[in-house]
Amino acid sequence: MWTTQVDALRVGEGGRPHALAAETFVKEGTPWYELGRQQVEACDAFDVVWMRKDPPVDMDFIQALQLLTLVAPPALVVND
Repeated sequence: MWTTQVDALRVGEGGRPHALAAETFVKEGTPWYELGRQQVEACDAFDVVWMRKDPPVDMDFIQALQLLTLVAPPALVVND
């Protein structure tokens, strides 16, 4: 699993959305996750992009939604 933040989304090569993402491992205990290596990756290189941002609905949220509309199939954007 890979995770990123809204402010790490960018339009990259060929107009494709990219993000600086961190490999993320879920584990038992506290903390319940561990971050691994980071790399810039095209969002449509993943099988599923799950969008989750806590309120408020602000310009960062709107911009992220607009960028994620550029994710090409077969990648699936969930909760857009």
